[in-house]
Amino acid sequence: MLRLAVEWGAIPFNPAREVKKYGKADGAGPRDRYATEAEFAAVYEFARPALRVAMNIALLTGLRRENLVTLTRHNITDDGLAVVANKGGKRLLFTWTPELRAAVDAGLALWPKKYPCRSISRSFLPRDAEPLRATVCGKRSLRRVTLRLKLGSS
Repeated sequence: MLRLAVEWGAIPFNPAREVKKYGKADGAGPRDRYATEAEFAAVYEFARPALRVAMNIALLTGLRRENLVTLTRHNITDDGLAVVANKGGKRLLFTWTPELRAAVDAGLALWPKKYPCRSISRSFLPRDAEPLRATVCGKRSLRRVTLRLKLGSS
């Protein structure tokens, strides 16, 4: 955009021209650090039941948060958990394992079948609970856990 602004005469020069690009050349790239088992357990201990379900499914499938919060009963098939990835649009099928089946069943137990559900926020939460949103689900619980760990309370 700035290059075009220079061409059009809107600005005299591109101030971002000298900024190094973020990428593999400077050693940056895919995530180098993942949560340890201890960190996962610390968050899991203080998480709401719906977030625990999401954490378990994420751990077993590797799904991104954006895909987790849009899961519905329509994603459950006889063969496994069928998902269309938000990033890339690939169709994914996670075949049933005892652990995945238990995680999905735990989520379904939080929300009875008689209520219509559009996403994990309504599938896995009681009717009067605050919805689990993609932008909040991890941050709020992590903030709460961090505070509790710092204060030493539970």
